[in-house]
Amino acid sequence: MLENKEFISDDDASKSGEATNFLREISKETGTYIIGGSIPEAIEGNDKIYNTMVCTDKEGNIAAKHRKIHLFDVNIPGGIVFYESDFMVPGPPNFSVFKTEYCNIGLGICYDIRFPEYAMLLASKHQCNVLVYPSNFSLRTGGLHWDLLTRSRAVDCQVYLAGCSQARTVDEPDLF
Repeated sequence: MLENKEFISDDDASKSGEATNFLREISKETGTYIIGGSIPEAIEGNDKIYNTMVCTDKEGNIAAKHRKIHLFDVNIPGGIVFYESDFMVPGPPNFSVFKTEYCNIGLGICYDIRFPEYAMLLASKHQCNVLVYPSNFSLRTGGLHWDLLTRSRAVDCQVYLAGCSQARTVDEPDLF
């Protein structure tokens, strides 16, 4: 189903896949932090995958990793039918934090943004000043929600929020 899935090893680059190793190399070469994702991560002994975000430190080490917790399953009568759970496994229900000398960065992927409690606990309990959500909010299912959710999580938590939604462009007309 997904041809480009890879294993992601925190401590052994030789056991990680091409995308993860690329992020590690660029991070080490440039001496910068990188938040990369999401990456389809293989699960040993399972045909399904994790949807994973990898964060590297300035030396190219994996400093944090987030596996998408909330899978997007939708069945709109007469419309879209899509079940991420058909090919993905949710990550463990924990709080993913990327710690730098500048601030703590809370991590989530796509549909994770729809759960304000998760964001609020990242901000309050884990002292995150920034939340990051790489996403794929499509024109059909996310047109009414993307801007609203990104601003809501920032206001709810009084943090900065960085979000990208590769399925949305400013050149495409809104379908709603």
